[in-house]
Amino acid sequence: MGEVKLYSVQDLHEGLGIHERTIRAWFNKGRLQGVKLGRDWVVTEENLKAAFAGESQAHLKYLNFADKAEKEGLPNVARLFQEGAADYVDREALLAGVTAKRLLRVVSFLRTRRSEVPVGLPGAVSGRLLPSGTDWSEVTPEREYTFCLLFIELDGREEMEKKYGVKNLNIALASWRGFLEGAVKPAHGRMWIWSGFGGIVLFPFSGADCPALACLFRLVLFKHLYDIEDSHFPNFLSYRLAMMIGNLTYTQRNVGSVVSDSLNSVFHLGQQFAEPGHFYVTEEVLRFGDPALKDYFLEAGHFEGRRILRMRVPLHRQG
Repeated sequence: MGEVKLYSVQDLHEGLGIHERTIRAWFNKGRLQGVKLGRDWVVTEENLKAAFAGESQAHLKYLNFADKAEKEGLPNVARLFQEGAADYVDREALLAGVTAKRLLRVVSFLRTRRSEVPVGLPGAVSGRLLPSGTDWSEVTPEREYTFCLLFIELDGREEMEKKYGVKNLNIALASWRGFLEGAVKPAHGRMWIWSGFGGIVLFPFSGADCPALACLFRLVLFKHLYDIEDSHFPNFLSYRLAMMIGNLTYTQRNVGSVVSDSLNSVFHLGQQFAEPGHFYVTEEVLRFGDPALKDYFLEAGHFEGRRILRMRVPLHRQG
């Protein structure tokens, strides 16, 4: 009988770049079929492959490509795939597998595009910067661009639905959306996906700076002014925000037809990692934001291979 290879939660966290809390939730919900050894979970290699067999689970494919690159004597390419360089190849390439020749094309692509790429830009944007400009004048529907993506969602949805009644809740939500639209307008933000309790805002990204960060910084600082002066909710609002830079194909109205790693990532960051009442950003957002704001953000850990920072909570003096 052959040796059974086991992977711990820590192994999966380090290999896939996914938060340990998320991995444990997968075990608890049955997405990963594992067993508990002591206080923590382990999974066999066979069950791990079965769990990530679907096309949507690209992380395992990226790791396989990285392993292939290592064996072909291309350690730099391996590192790129470990950090999300699957954005350099298209869907057909991902499904077909990666040969040494195709891996070398990744290097060639980077060399030809190096002048267009800011040094050190990590994550989904790395090596594939497609600027969307400083406003929307350069954006054409059905084309891929690099945007700054913001996830925003009200906390306590179920309680609100029970307490306020449909009519009052709809009025309050409409007022809140109007407040948000006004808040993101200075940085040319557009509500792109909206569910009533939150959604996704897109900001154009030029590749030179990220004015959206200052825009959201002000939103967090002055949210209580809205609570006091304009809100239709009886209590102060709490909502979570998460911002990252990534690529997607722009449509004038997203009705669920857009599939994007960046879109999935910002949803995951907001729903799985962000804590209620806090604002989180990925490292590249802070790097391209106003330098004066850097001291107002704290280390928050890593999520899906990205370094995450959290804005300090403003202290409001009483009396």
